Amino acid sequence: MINYYLILKEVIDKCFPLPSDLKPFIKASENGAISYPFINHPVHYISFWISNTLHRNMINSIILMGVSGSGKTTIGHALSEELGWSFFDGDDYHPPENIAKMSQGIPLDDRDRQKWLESLSTLLSIQKASGEASVLACSALKRNYQEQLRGNRKDLKFVYLAGDFDLILERMQARRKHFMRAQMLASQFEILEPPPDALVINTDQPVATIVQEILKALEFDLDPH
Repeated sequence: MINYYLILKEVIDKCFPLPSDLKPFIKASENGAISYPFINHPVHYISFWISNTLHRNMINSIILMGVSGSGKTTIGHALSEELGWSFFDGDDYHPPENIAKMSQGIPLDDRDRQKWLESLSTLLSIQKASGEASVLACSALKRNYQEQLRGNRKDLKFVYLAGDFDLILERMQARRKHFMRAQMLASQFEILEPPPDALVINTDQPVATIVQEILKALEFDLDPH
């Protein structure tokens, strides 16, 4: 995601330098936005408006988490299309040995997931460094998995797609090509640890409704299509 706020502010500051006697009044807010209290220069009112609107929502990565069958991939595609962000499915980054184990109905352990989580964390970092925002579908079931993905980033948000066992099991049993076996679902629910700051969304709803709930909760203001 391109940070239009910083681009516009740089242009404004170059074209209309802030008087030196007013520079001490500049304050930086916690989320990195710049405010200009006591400034009467109309151009800097524009910069103040940018800091409190365009810069208001600084989420750069959204991770849709939850057990297999919760709709992460379907909802991720729809959400990324609505936002105009890149979408990545964590399942695509499993090494062959992980897929082989899951295809045999063998749950993955922490060691199996280590390299997988490292690759996903690197992927998100590369996206951020290139100025691109991302939606990632990833189970991220345990707290230490989430911490590995998050690192020290404050611009990453977990969205937990919640559903009861019977609903998810019904979806799993209807699958034909996915490598995850339905009988492994119970083991996923057993180790599930949603992060305390996650946005919780009930997955027993139409995809379009879920996407709009996420956008509203995270305060993304998008023009209706």
